[in-house]
Amino acid sequence: NLGIIQDIVTLIRERNDTSDKLDLSLPDTEILSSIPLDDNKIFSLFPSKLIGIFQFDTNAIHKILEHVLPRNLTELCALNSLNRPATKELTELYAKNRIKKNVSYAHPIMEEVLNETYGVMLYQEQVMELANKLGGIPLSEADDFRKALVKYTDSNKEEQEELRKTILERFVKGAVENGLEEEKAILLSERMAKFAGYGFNKSHSRAYSILSYYTLYLKYYFESEFYTAYLNKRVENLPQVTAEVGIDKFLPVDINLSRKTYKLEGDKIRVGFAGVKTLGESAITEIIKNQPYLSRGDLLARCNKSKCNKTRVNALIKVGAFHNFGEGNISNMENEMLM
Repeated sequence: NLGIIQDIVTLIRERNDTSDKLDLSLPDTEILSSIPLDDNKIFSLFPSKLIGIFQFDTNAIHKILEHVLPRNLTELCALNSLNRPATKELTELYAKNRIKKNVSYAHPIMEEVLNETYGVMLYQEQVMELANKLGGIPLSEADDFRKALVKYTDSNKEEQEELRKTILERFVKGAVENGLEEEKAILLSERMAKFAGYGFNKSHSRAYSILSYYTLYLKYYFESEFYTAYLNKRVENLPQVTAEVGIDKFLPVDINLSRKTYKLEGDKIRVGFAGVKTLGESAITEIIKNQPYLSRGDLLARCNKSKCNKTRVNALIKVGAFHNFGEGNISNMENEMLM
């Protein structure tokens, strides 16, 4: 994904001296820092335009998106943390609570810690913060508290269970001292114990989500550059891209205008020779080396016949590469590409 982002930036620079969406005066190593992290218009790409979006271009995430669609970076981070096995229950609870106008909390500290995730414990850091602020467990011991809830080994199970019981009792005692009713403190401790095994590191989720956000932003504002860079790294995914954006976005293979890879022509994307079935690397190199051509006969006369044999030339005819010479039919392009 970082390679695709770099290629997108390169294409943007080739087409623009300035942009109100990116600070092109910055070097490539800093340019992403000019992207605002509060542009919520980009989330309109959900759920139907997610090809190439980091962490959200998978079948697994689509099951989560059936329940909830992100509206901002905070929610994007939450969905990234939910994109793991065995989180269906948490996903449904998160979606349900987000719909509510007001989630009720048993204690102000719980609201402070859990408000950004609508009362659902999603992150390891939330367990540690509750342990510290509500349970009175020092920060220096908070991560040990979390680990003790989840990490079991085959040996010394009884000893580990006793430790778990002790630390939860310690948490309950501290929570009660901080004003939480004992019954609710016990219920919260049980919830924390259950959740601890599913908690995701928030700092990791945030890092992943910022990269997801950057790809959303670039796709929303620089769609043509995005798809071009994506296909040049994922040429085999042309069918998925045409299904998402439509075949009209593409210009057909042209024996004189195409290059090996996809390239931009205005807001259209010219299909490259690499997308043609059976063509092969040696034929592509030979064709490009001898461009331009006056006719198919000109190509046959000037190109090495072992590299541009009948089978390969026929493949070019089928995709309409000679359409400007009145040969082939560009309407065949979609069927004859690498699909």
